[in-house]
Amino acid sequence: MPPLLLLHEPTSELDAASVDIVWAALEGAVRAGAIVVIATDDPVLLGRVSRRLSL
Repeated sequence: MPPLLLLHEPTSELDAASVDIVWAALEGAVRAGAIVVIATDDPVLLGRVSRRLSL
């Protein structure tokens, strides 16, 4: 079973450079086979994801 990452607001209060670092790490995890679930209301981060579920 692939690793599962559950993240709540992983980029909250980070500057733009740090957000890019976090995002690159998450993309690397996905490429390595991980499942990444992010809970956020950040419109920038929402624009970067490939799938979205709104509750």
